[in-house]
Order: sequence, then C-alpha cells, then structure tokens
Amino acid sequence: MRFGRRRPVIAPALLFVRVPPDQVSAWAGERGVPCWVQQLPGGWVLARTATVGGVLVGSGQSPDDALLEWATRTPDAYLAREAIHCVRAGRIEVLDDLVPPPWEADDPRPRRGLVAVRGDQPGAQGLLAHLQAAPAVEVCRDGWTLIPHDDPLWASAAAVVDDEAGLALMTQGDELRLWLVHDGEPMADWEWSVTGTLAAIDQLPPGELGDEVRDTVFPARFGVDTFDDFGFQATPRLAQALATDAPAAVAVPELVAALGLPDAARAHLLGEIDLADAPDARVSQPAGTVAAAIAGSVSAAELQRASAQSPRRRLWGAVGWAAALALCALLAVLIVDDLRSGTEVSVWTWIRLPLVLLIVPAAILGIRRWWMLRGTGQREPSGQGARHEPRTSWWYGRGPSTTVVVLVGLAILAVAIGIWISGAPLRDRGIQTTAQVVTLNEDSFTVSFDDRSGSPRTAEIAPWGELEAGDPITIVYDPLDPAHASSLDELNDPVVYIIFAALAAFCLVLALLTWLRVIDWQRVANWLEQAPGI
Repeated sequence: MRFGRRRPVIAPALLFVRVPPDQVSAWAGERGVPCWVQQLPGGWVLARTATVGGVLVGSGQSPDDALLEWATRTPDAYLAREAIHCVRAGRIEVLDDLVPPPWEADDPRPRRGLVAVRGDQPGAQGLLAHLQAAPAVEVCRDGWTLIPHDDPLWASAAAVVDDEAGLALMTQGDELRLWLVHDGEPMADWEWSVTGTLAAIDQLPPGELGDEVRDTVFPARFGVDTFDDFGFQATPRLAQALATDAPAAVAVPELVAALGLPDAARAHLLGEIDLADAPDARVSQPAGTVAAAIAGSVSAAELQRASAQSPRRRLWGAVGWAAALALCALLAVLIVDDLRSGTEVSVWTWIRLPLVLLIVPAAILGIRRWWMLRGTGQREPSGQGARHEPRTSWWYGRGPSTTVVVLVGLAILAVAIGIWISGAPLRDRGIQTTAQVVTLNEDSFTVSFDDRSGSPRTAEIAPWGELEAGDPITIVYDPLDPAHASSLDELNDPVVYIIFAALAAFCLVLALLTWLRVIDWQRVANWLEQAPGI
C-alpha cells in the first residue's frame, strides 16, 4: 500500500551508437523520446535522455528494450546508466568498468582530468589504487588535494567520500567538463564547447517534471546556487565562468581562478604539466587485498582527522589507548583461563571476547596516530572545507548504511550466541534419559521423566519430530534445574547455528559491498519507491 503520492525518480540514460546522427534524431521523433544528440569522434553518436520511474521519458519504453532495439540496427550499441551495457548474442551484458568504452578508445583527442578536494585528503587514495589496480597519485597545493586521473568522475567515487564535497574536471580537445561531487556521487555538471541538437523536445512532460527532465537531457548552464548548497563560496566571478561558454583554452583559466584552485590545476588540464610527475607527488600503491585497501583508507583518514587536534590531546589519547590495551591484556588472561578450564565457556567470556576484538585494533590505531604525528603541530580545521547538507538522505550515505548493516550482522551473531549460551548447562552437565510425551501444545511438548534420584519430573521442550501423546523421546535435562530440558536431537542439531552464521556472513559481505559502493542504498530506495505495491 502506498501512503501519499511519491515523486517519480528521474535518472539520466545515455545511448552510444555508431550510426549517422539523423538516424538517432529520427528514432527519437518516432518514439517520442526527448534527447540531446551529439556527434562524437569515430562515427559515434551520443543520445542523452532520461528515465522517469524506470522507463524512457515520452515513450514508456524501458532502457533495456531500447538497447535491444538499437542492437538490431547496429552491432555498436551501448547503454550507460549505473554501468555500461551492451548486447552480445542477444543478451544484455555489463562491460568491465576498467576498460575504456569503444567511443573513448576511438577518440584521438588528448584527455586530461583531475579530482580536487579541499584540504590535505590522503584518505581514499589507497582504495582508489586498489580499485584501478594501478598506483594512485595525489599532490597537495594551496590547501587542495589534486588527484590527476583521465577518468576523474570514476576516480571521485573513491576520492570524495565521508560526506565531503569535491570537484572533477576534464578537458578533451576543446571541450571542458566539470562535476560537483558529494560523497562519491555527482550532484551537478557543466559542459563547455559541446555542440549538438535537441530531438523530440516537444515530448517533454508538462510542469516541473518536464523542467527537471529537460535539465537532465540538455547540458544547460546551471547557476551558481548549487555550489552554495555544498559549502563552496559562490562568487560573481564563478557565476560568470559557469554561464559563459568557450573553448577549454579560454574557459579553464577562468574557471580554475573562480573556483580558487591552484594554478597547477590549470596547467595540468591544459597539458602544460603532468601532476603525476610533480616532485611533491605522493604515490599510493595498490594493496594486496580489499581488506588492506580499506584498512589503509581508514587509517589515512584517521590521520587526517587527528592532525586537526592539538599535540597534547593526541598524547593523552595515546595514553588512554595504552591503558585500554593493558585492560585487554587482563581480559585476554581471563578468557584463556576460562577456555583452559575444560568446562562450558561462561557468559563473561562471550562478553570479554568481542570487547578485546574491538578495543585492540582501535587502540593500535590510536597509538599509531600519535606516533605518526609526533613533533607536528595542529593543522587548521578550516583546511578541511566547509560542511554542508547533502541533497540525499544522510541515512543512505556510505558510512551510516555500512554501520547499520554491520550492526544487523552483529545482532544476528548475538542472537546465535544467546541460543548457544542458553544451552550451555545442558551441554556442560546435562543428563540424558528417556521421557514420555504427555501433552502436545502448538509451540511446545510437555514431557514426563524420572530424574537420577527417581523423582518424577515434567518439563516443557520445543517441538521436535512428529510425536503423539504417550510416545517416548530422548531428552537431556539439567540436574540442577530439571525443568530445563531439551530433546537430544535438537541439542545436537547444528542447523540453527549454520543459518545464523550464514545470515551474519551475508550481512558482513553486504557491509563490505556497501563500503566499496558496489551497493548504493539511495538507488535501492529509489527503486523500491517505484516497485508496485510498496
């Protein structure tokens, strides 16, 4: 059931086909699909349109159906949404995002790009290096971290994270492209020296919906207000640079100066220098595993955050973490003593063990931060850049959503541990005997038996098997509390623990995919809004 009326989700959809531009315009007119048609080098044509509620605006056709239709006209047909799709042997497949698509490979124009983040931001380059399986380079100049990359929008997904806002800029021939990125997602983009035509523009929906679709389809010159939303200083000079179309050689110097970027950004984008060869460039090598890449990213981000603290605060923090390590050593001794006793592991051990596993790595990181930053002063917090309110719900951000999934996994694990602990007395000192089923209830059996002293006893056990009143059943009971009993088969059955372990592992894998942005919960929420009956 739906409560209220939800606004349909609008998303860009890009078709790349190697056909004459007039064929694309004719298709748009026949299907009633408003789109921007742009000629690309190598005989390629870009048709930029949008989906409303998951279907192409104007036609009601799904993007996949449109791709399959174009695949019958030319073998060179691709659809770019969240990934790049193509048709092979009549089936839609996803291209490897590390391999340049064919329209880029066929473009002979030199391409220069960079990601710009305010402050000294070394946190994500290890992860970026791992994702691209190649070293990642960064240069810190005039309060900005500059990351040279030929695909800056892709690189920004790993470099602009943790509720930060940054910029991705790219030049290709006379064209210039600027993306405003927040938490790894592009919020708005601008283009200079890009030529094309509009097709079927009369098929736009009426009202505000049509205006939003038009802004998605047509590379309009957005105003400067978007920068205000994300903590950048919107100046008249920036407004003029955004509103004035010009070739890259003219637009880049004006835009770089208006954004307050260092001159090295201008020189790199125009091909005068290569920031990757700068003497002060820092290189992050790819980590051997995903876990190592994430650990390096988190560690570097923590160093960045700690550098804004005073040296005295960092010192006292290290002292506190050292005391925590001493406490963990004491807890470890108690855990080992409990495990060596040969009896059932106590409840306190199950409490101490996760405390040690959580505190020890945090303490090591805390002491490491102090050691790495010893002798350095306090960095000005203003170097981190202003914070801002994100356009999408913070709940779907990488940090909160990852935390929620991890907590769900830990909660499932805690339930399994609770079940294990509840059966501890039976496994530790339980006595096996044969009982008789007295009554059958919906959620339990009542059984009667004689304890080891010969006294008659009754107990409630969970249903197991297809039994009737009077049938015998083998149970295990606690001699200190004979009312606490369980069937022998249930006590020895590992299925429940396997299920809980699988669910917990599933949640932890889901958390890893969320952290790596393989899963975007904002997109999942948008999809659920369009699902029928929800």
